[in-house]
Order: sequence, then structure tokens, then C-alpha cells
Amino acid sequence: MAFVDHLYNKYSKNPLPAYIVGATAALVFFYNSSRCRAYVRFLLYAITIILCSTWGIIISLYYGIETNYHATLAFARVCEWTIGLKLEVEGAHHLESGPSVVIYNHQTSLDIVFIGRAMPRRSVVLAKKQLKWVPFFGQYLLFSRAVLVDRSNNKDAVASLHAAGEKLLAQKASLLVFPEGTRSLTRDCTMRSFKKGGFHVAIESGLPIVPVVFENQWNIWRDGVFNSGKCKIRVLPPIQTKGMTMSDAATLAVTSREIMLEALKEISSSEK
Repeated sequence: MAFVDHLYNKYSKNPLPAYIVGATAALVFFYNSSRCRAYVRFLLYAITIILCSTWGIIISLYYGIETNYHATLAFARVCEWTIGLKLEVEGAHHLESGPSVVIYNHQTSLDIVFIGRAMPRRSVVLAKKQLKWVPFFGQYLLFSRAVLVDRSNNKDAVASLHAAGEKLLAQKASLLVFPEGTRSLTRDCTMRSFKKGGFHVAIESGLPIVPVVFENQWNIWRDGVFNSGKCKIRVLPPIQTKGMTMSDAATLAVTSREIMLEALKEISSSEK
């Protein structure tokens, strides 16, 4: 108790030395504890989602169908700075060929950062309906005109996808899809089987499929780990769907997955 009183009397009038010592200790702990760094980055990431979702809601009143592009790009830039990510994009010109259905592999929550560096200017995202209840992010999805699908009700899901196709054509916009439906991160480069919803939209609307592959993120993000680092994104050439029928959707999904899985293995570091 006497030691505490001594410290209080010593630093109560001039707390600056105590602040310096505390800050130095915190920095030493941060740089020497991977778990501490992960928690700090998780916190920064969550705060960035809240801020950029709010920003997206505001700018949606001006940008309309381009809201997704501007808000997600801003989100990616902020995360690259705060978290220390460096994203390298190959084949970005394939996203400039007009309206399409853009499909991405789904590994972690960081995928929404990666999307910001590889998406068409006019686009909406296909997402599960339950996400609209996520604070801030859910409201952003609504304001950015996301296509929200109820997976538990197949009839409503099909109707939503049909309406989405018609809107894409009318607005000359692209649809952003995670065909795996859920995350699939493992140490090895793998992907889940693809759901056919996005492929039905592409075939029905006559829009090309543009596959986009994110490098394996195992060394960047997993339980208890959140590191800075460099990751590659590869945009593959469009797959034309004109002349296809709905019966071709399953084959198209399998073919697209095989092409993307091969690219995933090519761009992912062997060290991962």
C-alpha cells in the first residue's frame, strides 16, 4: 500500500512520465504478442466496418447504384492502412467489360475488403437475408440495394433472383456473388461446392460470369490470428452464358469452381 501511495504522490502532479512508461509497455507488448496484435486489429476492423457502413448509407443518397463501389473501395483503402494489408490485383480489366455476374471464393470476413479492390463500378451484392439485422452493416446493405435472399424459403429465393436479373439488365449493373454460400478457409487451398443461384441469374439474363479469386488467407486471418501482409487477387476472363439454358447451370457451376480452384492454387504462396 505504501508503494502505491508513493507512486500516486510522485505522478499525480506530473503524470506525463507515467503515460510514457505505460505507452512504451503497451507497444512492447503489442510487438511481442501475436494474440495482442490480433485483438487490436480485430477491434480496428470492427470500428472500420461501422464507420464505412455509416459512410455508405450517407453517400447512397447521391451515388445510387454506384454506392457499393465507392463505399467498399473506401473500406478497402482504410483497412489497408489501419491493418497493414497490401492487395495486388491481376486482370482487373475483365471487370470493365459491362454488366456481369461476378463470383468470388469465400474464405473469411476479410473478403469484403478484397472485394473493394475487384468489383465493377455499377454493382449490387447478393447476400443472405439474415444479414440485414447486423447493426450498421445490415442497414448499409439495404441502402446499397443489395439483393437479400431467404435461403430457408426456396420459392421466395427464386423469385428474388428472378427480380434481381431484371433489375441488373434495367440498371446495367453487375451482381456480386459468393457461390460457396459460406466461408471455407483451410490451410490447404479448397473451395466448397458452388450453389447455382448466381448462375441461374447469369443464364436467365444472358450475362457473362466473371470469376475473381482471392489468395489463401490462412496466414492472415484465422482463430487467434490477424496479421498484416500481402495478398493477391486474380480476375479471370469472363465465361459467356449466351445460348445456355437453365439445365446448364449445374455444369457451369462445376466448371467455374474448377477454374477458380486452379487459380487459387497458383496464386497462393506455398509457404501458407
